[in-house]
Amino acid sequence: MTTPQPTKGDPLLVPSDQVGQCALCHAKCHRYGPGGNPLCLSCLARVEARRTKTSTH
Repeated sequence: MTTPQPTKGDPLLVPSDQVGQCALCHAKCHRYGPGGNPLCLSCLARVEARRTKTSTH
């Protein structure tokens, strides 16, 4: 059994001072510093999907 590799934006890949809570679900994510985002990758994907779905109508 292999260990899954962390993905880009994974809080395990950034320094601890750049990790914070997602603004929506409060999961740990790369929130601060270069490349930081207030949303975790899951919430960001949901928001983007909703945005593209809304903009086509």
